[in-house]
Amino acid sequence: MLAWDEILEGNPNPETTTVMAWTGVKASIKAAQLGHPTIVCPISHLYFSNPGYNRLKGISSIERVYSFEPASEKLTPEEKRISSEYKDASGQNGQKTA
Repeated sequence: MLAWDEILEGNPNPETTTVMAWTGVKASIKAAQLGHPTIVCPISHLYFSNPGYNRLKGISSIERVYSFEPASEKLTPEEKRISSEYKDASGQNGQKTA
């Protein structure tokens, strides 16, 4: 299953749930620490469609997006590894992307 990070308010199974962490960097860290494959896509750094919300003083949208580092220093090497895997349609682990 692919779900927005709000699913973490429940107790989803990390073996079957990939989390799209859009609400913020903290959500991606939490998802990875819980063992979920995680797509890091925080609105604060990566959404061009909401410039009022995303405006960071003195940084253009392009610079903000390209300077974002999705692998947080708060994650262990193992948590970063889990976050860099994907699963194929059968739910089995696929190739590592990093």
